[in-house]
Amino acid sequence: MSSLSNILGSSKDPKPITQKMLEDYLAGILSFPESREVELWLAREGMESDAIDGLAKIPPTEIDSSVQRINAQLRNQVRKGNRQRRRKIHSQRWVWLAMVVIISLVVLAYFLIFILQK
Repeated sequence: MSSLSNILGSSKDPKPITQKMLEDYLAGILSFPESREVELWLAREGMESDAIDGLAKIPPTEIDSSVQRINAQLRNQVRKGNRQRRRKIHSQRWVWLAMVVIISLVVLAYFLIFILQK
């Protein structure tokens, strides 16, 4: 897995579940109390339980490379999202500028019409 030492430990958890504990749980080498602790944590957490089921299907030798590949893909998606957000904000500046110009022209036309009627 990744270099995380604590995976989703919350304030409710007296002892957070670590990467090592999950790896040992999947390998079947945890003591009974530790296995029970991991199982209780998985029972409370829905998504994590599904993730562990999927992780159990990956050969142990491929886990680190899979996690690194997924992390790289996530970083790329986040960067791409940030670039798209910047482009969107940049294009919105023109919208705001157009709105200001239109409103200014409407106000100017209103005053011109009002002044010409007098």
